[in-house]
Amino acid sequence: YEIPKRDWSSDVCSSDLVRAGSAVDLPVTSSGYPAPVVTATGLPAGLTFAGDAITGTPAAGSGGSYDVTLTAANGVGDDAVDHLRIVVEEAPSVVGPAAVRFVADASGSFEFAGGGYPAPTLGIVGDLPPGISLDVDSDGTATLHGTAPESAVGSYPVTVTATNGIGDDAALEVVVEVAPKVGIATTSLDRKSTRLNSSHVSESRM
Repeated sequence: YEIPKRDWSSDVCSSDLVRAGSAVDLPVTSSGYPAPVVTATGLPAGLTFAGDAITGTPAAGSGGSYDVTLTAANGVGDDAVDHLRIVVEEAPSVVGPAAVRFVADASGSFEFAGGGYPAPTLGIVGDLPPGISLDVDSDGTATLHGTAPESAVGSYPVTVTATNGIGDDAALEVVVEVAPKVGIATTSLDRKSTRLNSSHVSESRM
């Protein structure tokens, strides 16, 4: 990757694909006399520029697209500026609760979020209770929500997955429970039983 000692346009002129967690060594050369000093700004976390190369290992969570500016200066004329786009691919991840509880005949919702770059698509493996579904958004998040009937009371083990085509898919084991709704029952005595009990109390006091 060469930076001649002249002006460049401000447009990104090239790009490189790298992967989070994998070592990177992108050579950078410059020309001019005296030899220019080259600096780089906008690098992803984990990468540095020293001398004639961009090196390092993109950090976990650094997945994304980065517009890096390379500047060569030697005090003669205008500085030379070049632009490099570094795209950090990152395998998917998924976070959320490992156990969720819905109450029968009552609505509920729980959030799950995927990580990685490109943004992953979340999905579910296994049978959800009737009335419960997973709504997936394009930003890598999903919502488990709905209203389960009383007949669905029980435990349902499922797997929430995240995939983006980079490395292995991510998986989160989740237990979905449908609990019976809270109720209260009262027992009332009939009149005959009440009269007998009252009579017994009166005799006991005599």
